[in-house]
Amino acid sequence: MVSSLDWTTSTSNGTAHAILLYLHSSSPIILVVFFLAAFTAHSISTASLEPKVGNAKDQIGPGGKQLPPPSPKKSSEKPTLDFSPARKLLFIWLSVGAIATFVANAVVVILHALINRKDNWWCGQSVAIYVVASFFVYTLFLISLIDTKPSPTVAHFSTWVLALVIEFILLGASFSLYTAEHREPKAGNPEGGHLEKGITNWEAIETIIDVFRVFFLLGLIFSYCLFITLRALKQWRVSQKSTGTPGEATSLLNGHAVENGAARRSDYGAQETEAGWVRPTKLPSKSWWEYLRGYSLFFPYLWPTKSRRLQVVVVICFVLLMLARVVNLLVPIQVGHITDILAGEEGQNLGIPWGQICLYMLYRLLQGGNGALGALRSTLWVPVSQYSYQELSTASFEHVHGLSLDFHLGKKTGEVLSALSKGSSINTFLEQVTFQVLPMLIDLGVAIGYFLVQFDGYYALVVAIVTFAYLYLTIRLAQWRAEIRRDMVNSSRQEDAVKNDSMMSYETVKYFNAEDYEFNRYRNAVKTYQKAEYKVLISLNIMNVSQNLVFMLGLMVTCFIAAYQVTTGQRKVGKFVTLLTYMVQLQGPLNFFGTFYRSIQSAMINAERLLELFKEKSTVVDEPNAQALASCQGEIRYNDVQFAYDVRKPALNGINFRCAPGTTTALVGESGGGKSTVFRLLFRFYNLSGGTIQVDGHDVKDITIDSLRRHIGVVPQDTVLFNESLMYNLKYANPSATDEEVFAACRAASIHEKILGFPDGYNARVGERGLKLSGGEKQRVAIARTIIKDPRVILLDEATAALDSETEQHIQTALEKLSQGRTTLVIAHRLSTITTADQILVLHAGRVVESGNHEELLSQKGRYASMWRKQIRAQKAAEEAKLLPDRAEQLRKEIRGDESTSQSEDERNDKSHTGHRAAASSSSVAQDHHHHDMPHGHPLPLIVYTSFAFGRHSTFASSAFEMPLKQATLNGVKRMASSIPEPPRKRRKSEEAAVKDSIPEEEYSIVDRQFYPPEMSNERCAQYNANQIERPIETLEKAQKETETGRDSIDVHHAVVHWFKCDLRTYDNKALHMASKLAKSHGVPLICLHIISPQDYKAHLTSPVRVDFVLRTLQVLKEDLANLDIPLYVETVNVRKTIPDRIFELCETWGASYLFCNIEYEVDELRREALMTRKGLERGIAVTAVHDTCVVAPGALKSGSSGQYSVYSPWCRAWIAYIHQHPKHLDLFDPPSPNPQSSRQEFKSVFETPIPEAPANSSLTQEEKQRYKSLWPPGEHEAHSRLDRFLAEKASKYKETRNFPGANSTAMLSVHFSAGTLSARTAVSRARAANTTTRSLDAGDEGIKTWIAELAWRDFYKHVLAHWPYVCMNKSFKPEYTNIPWTPAPHSNTLFHKWCQGQTGYPFIDASMRQLAHTGYMHNRARMCVASFLAKDLLIDWRRGEQYFMRHLIDGDFASNSGGWGFSSSAGVDPQPYFRVFNPTLQGE
Repeated sequence: MVSSLDWTTSTSNGTAHAILLYLHSSSPIILVVFFLAAFTAHSISTASLEPKVGNAKDQIGPGGKQLPPPSPKKSSEKPTLDFSPARKLLFIWLSVGAIATFVANAVVVILHALINRKDNWWCGQSVAIYVVASFFVYTLFLISLIDTKPSPTVAHFSTWVLALVIEFILLGASFSLYTAEHREPKAGNPEGGHLEKGITNWEAIETIIDVFRVFFLLGLIFSYCLFITLRALKQWRVSQKSTGTPGEATSLLNGHAVENGAARRSDYGAQETEAGWVRPTKLPSKSWWEYLRGYSLFFPYLWPTKSRRLQVVVVICFVLLMLARVVNLLVPIQVGHITDILAGEEGQNLGIPWGQICLYMLYRLLQGGNGALGALRSTLWVPVSQYSYQELSTASFEHVHGLSLDFHLGKKTGEVLSALSKGSSINTFLEQVTFQVLPMLIDLGVAIGYFLVQFDGYYALVVAIVTFAYLYLTIRLAQWRAEIRRDMVNSSRQEDAVKNDSMMSYETVKYFNAEDYEFNRYRNAVKTYQKAEYKVLISLNIMNVSQNLVFMLGLMVTCFIAAYQVTTGQRKVGKFVTLLTYMVQLQGPLNFFGTFYRSIQSAMINAERLLELFKEKSTVVDEPNAQALASCQGEIRYNDVQFAYDVRKPALNGINFRCAPGTTTALVGESGGGKSTVFRLLFRFYNLSGGTIQVDGHDVKDITIDSLRRHIGVVPQDTVLFNESLMYNLKYANPSATDEEVFAACRAASIHEKILGFPDGYNARVGERGLKLSGGEKQRVAIARTIIKDPRVILLDEATAALDSETEQHIQTALEKLSQGRTTLVIAHRLSTITTADQILVLHAGRVVESGNHEELLSQKGRYASMWRKQIRAQKAAEEAKLLPDRAEQLRKEIRGDESTSQSEDERNDKSHTGHRAAASSSSVAQDHHHHDMPHGHPLPLIVYTSFAFGRHSTFASSAFEMPLKQATLNGVKRMASSIPEPPRKRRKSEEAAVKDSIPEEEYSIVDRQFYPPEMSNERCAQYNANQIERPIETLEKAQKETETGRDSIDVHHAVVHWFKCDLRTYDNKALHMASKLAKSHGVPLICLHIISPQDYKAHLTSPVRVDFVLRTLQVLKEDLANLDIPLYVETVNVRKTIPDRIFELCETWGASYLFCNIEYEVDELRREALMTRKGLERGIAVTAVHDTCVVAPGALKSGSSGQYSVYSPWCRAWIAYIHQHPKHLDLFDPPSPNPQSSRQEFKSVFETPIPEAPANSSLTQEEKQRYKSLWPPGEHEAHSRLDRFLAEKASKYKETRNFPGANSTAMLSVHFSAGTLSARTAVSRARAANTTTRSLDAGDEGIKTWIAELAWRDFYKHVLAHWPYVCMNKSFKPEYTNIPWTPAPHSNTLFHKWCQGQTGYPFIDASMRQLAHTGYMHNRARMCVASFLAKDLLIDWRRGEQYFMRHLIDGDFASNSGGWGFSSSAGVDPQPYFRVFNPTLQGE
């Protein structure tokens, strides 16, 4: 089929010859055009449709132009059906096979031409074009298979069918021609070849290759039909199974669609999906048709419908654009013409072609973007571009102002402002496509056509191939460079941040002589930027060289062909020059295509954001028949008003009241009672859920919103002013007001004299949001502004809250004058300001529970009277508090000097002995209250020691004066008296022997007594076991439960905080998810916090390698959160008892009223969080601690006797059964939502705060840091990667390999569980998913089932720690084992040292200990053997080994560590029998 094509044969072969001639030349073009048409049609037919709406009027955009509804949320989009990877791979290999046949054709042609070069054989131009062009066409099909999703599609299938038809025709024609008498072609003489009477060997080979191509095409078509049929059958079976039985395939709405926007009107607070106008975190996956259809909606704003002149200008610009294309073609032609004249090719006398040269210069003057045509077009386009930008920008600005309050409360301000600023992106996109990309494509098309007509098919083919290769290579390299450029931009920002931070902290740098440190820090930032910049420049050079190489290859081929044709006399020299000029001319716009591609992509995304913002609809609009309220008397009625921000929690529940004209009505009650909602509904910020609000007898729904608001004046609680002059802000209420009217209003608001005292008087600028004014000044400006508006109804929302008492009296007098003849509604928390109100409404839970005037409500002795009494007491307490400092100072002097000077030395000694006896008699009480009833650092236990054991604990006494002495002492005595534990029940003698006190002095302990009280007694352990005293976990749960109502009543302020502890992950983090959800629902940022406490590290015996891993993980976590615009603040707090107060200080600094954290089950952590729960409520901060570490929360599982399990096996069975009954325990929590983009600027200092270095007591050498960094990469991404590898490669064989330390299976994950970069819930859920045969946790794959059971051990030990808290206090699970005698010193010290160093002489023990020293890790089996060897072979106190492990393990934690050592030494829960010893020799074998 690739030979004997361009020659004349007998008449019987003429038809076959003609078919081959024309199909060879045209079939590649036919296939390309057909594929592009099919691909386009398929894209249009499969593009997601805009949802239908019932009422077209709701879809009117800015300027009255039609708009579609908002795009559906991404999670509800129909999933794209695609072929499996294996099936797609089959299509790819079949396509590669088809391409390989063209390579084989080319090889055969070249070999045939070389071998028969004496006969001057050549296949002919049409065949050469067919082979080369088809190779690239089929390559295009292959690229579309790989790059597009889904693929293959109907477009591919139909193209394969057409290609098969063409190949059958070509194969038939070739066979007909080759089997008859014919002549072979010859170069330069198609009719001069040998006469063949039948098919030759070369032709037979080519025919066989063609047959293979047909088979490959048949394979593609058959595979597509087969797989489509199988998929249809599978879907049919699924639909049959789900018919009639609601299941996972059933819609959650049960088939009932909700009209877009309908739910939103009645559910303002419900959680919504991310809006389409929010900055995307990844590139959108829309098809080109969806983009094109979306951008068509901008046309009404872009086309200058208001200006006929601009419409004519647009037409002229496009005419100039087409003229420029003609000039681009004429320039190379003219150069070739001049060359022919100069070379004498035109047959004229040689001379200087003045006219032709001048014509060429004219063309050059007109050519290009800097030419006359380009400059004229750019100039004419300026007003068109400005018109488009003005229309888009103003329309979008007007549209956002027209949206309802629910949108503005839930919006991300930074994202809205960013989307609003994208009007220029539309113009940029249009200009680049219209005047750069489109002309480039036209020029390429014209070039291909010109070379095809004026030269021959070879040139057109080369230009087409070069163009495609160039564009595809450019797009691919541009996508690759995007990530590199992003790194460089981030590095540049970091460099600027370091520079700005250092400059702004100039004085701090000087105070600490830190110039060298700052220089090095900035130098490192510059180096980091330069490394990223180097990569960008290298990648740019790679792209430029690659582009140039592709183009030069094409230019070289065309030059070779042209030079050959010129030397053989087939073409003139001028054509060669034309070719060179034209090719070089084409290279210019191609060189910039990479830049065009990146900027167009960015403009498309920005345009989409603006479009989605246009689609947002207001939920509060005028009714069609609404009338303007011409005048207002001020009568207001609320008739059974019902409203809810969130349908799950009503805000108002049947409010009824009437405000007579000219009266004052005050609204009081607790926060969240609905007072502000009453105002918002009257002002028409929201629609009612039920009932009516009437003004002068008119339903507010029947009044136009604008006219209603003109009669209402509002003084908000937080006044926001424009960054303009005071006069501008005051006249904002009434721009036509005179200066004298403004002055009068300011006098009434007691602000006139203050303003005159400013240097610029009324022309003084107030700053951003009015921040240059104090709170009281802003409030008085707001009152004056309302007076200027002169409304009939006034709404005062805590209008005098920010004023001092004297100014408040002046304001109250002014407001009384202002309210005369006007209806006034007042929200007040300070009841003294509303005693003269005509009626007072007490709101509670969305209802009016009391009403009347001040005297009437006091006489009712209800809620109002209670609130009044509390405020009176608070006022008196505040006055008395002013006197406390003087009294405290007097008492200090008395304690320090007066008593000691009046005593003799003997009396003081006697008193000291008495103090010692008192301390000894109350030691159990004192120690327990210091640790077991209060967290570390709480000042109360210090007071207890001061009062009862002053002589013994003088260091505590000095700390007691942190609070006023009188108050502290009284509080300490009261709490001490109320919290002394009851005496235990009377025990039998056997019990008394079992609970004898522990040894008086601890030689070795896992507890650092610097931070814990003296050793817990066996007596107290027995009280825990007898449920006579409260466990720390119960203390925390009690605090959370008792403060729940108070915490729920706290309003969300400016931020929400999540406190990271041992949960250093974003995915499947319950507390973080709750914090993010709350922050998002209130439109405030989320801030994350982690406290580094050297004393905590010391108290918990945290190993330096663990500290290093935590710090490295924090760095990864900080970067992950920063990608979501969430700051992570990490601070070192040296004194652990000050951690709660420091956290509260940070929350108050950030304006956060909600703090979330996950519960840790160590005793001191539980008591600290219990204290913080109550103390936070006192400071107006809701502290919420939730169970997250365990899959099943401690205490949830009860044994048959309703007690706690102390044996693992029955507990594990109960654990699995519980999860099967409550499968939601394995539901995973989503990562936090992104913060508003404005958070980066608002909390810039938090973002820029670095991760601190390790404390001095936990630092590593540089060599150790590098070693552990390579052994234990940080972060949750590494944790998930390791989990995936384990489940894929080792989980199924885990049962057989788990006891082999060399298998290194779960070693990869242990540190991530301990540090919280991987949750146990995630591991169990993923393991269950990997167990493909069942969803049960105790069935299916034995390896996975075994691993899940071992994951349960971690939960079990946490349960034990929560219920028997003394196990982390140096006590055995069975307290009677506490005093077992061990090998005495010094012999035990020598043995213990050898055990630590791995020098016992037992290879397995020694290898395990050396592994621990080198890697910070030891296999679980090895841990049990090593622990058993220490306790049962060497007879050394197991607590020494427990302590050593904690100080060296990277994954050590109290629960699993104490549990493991207790098990191995037979002193713990579910113990190993005492007679069972792990033989170190056998274990090693």
